[in-house]
Amino acid sequence: MSSVQKSFENLTSSVSEFKNEYKLHYPNDPMSETWSVRDVLCHLTYWHRYYLKNLTAESKGSSFIMPKKQLYLMNREGVEKMRQYPDTKLLSMLTYANKRLGEISLGGKVKQMTYWEGRKPYSLLEFLEIVNRHINAHTRGIKRKRKK
Repeated sequence: MSSVQKSFENLTSSVSEFKNEYKLHYPNDPMSETWSVRDVLCHLTYWHRYYLKNLTAESKGSSFIMPKKQLYLMNREGVEKMRQYPDTKLLSMLTYANKRLGEISLGGKVKQMTYWEGRKPYSLLEFLEIVNRHINAHTRGIKRKRKK
């Protein structure tokens, strides 16, 4: 098994773990002063879809047009954009985006990924590991809220 394949399997497990943890909460459970548990789902779904658009462009040999916004604005706008969807739709969008990320990652055409303009490109393995850590961090955060 390749390192990329193993990393994608880890990512898929992390997505599943997040979804399972999410289902143990009321969507409006607060995570912070501004975000609920549902907003975290919106956030992760938004970014997973963003990564998919980027990797899809890379796999076709074109460049993804990256927004020229600060990260905190992308986070806020992404959550606001995704709030219109019901939980079931968000969960299916997250699952679908993850499935497609795997197909593209394992397809062999993409070797690196630049996910933000002006930043260094990451190897595909590094990119998958970064996304995995991001999802795990949010999963740990909502687990802590449940245990309080």
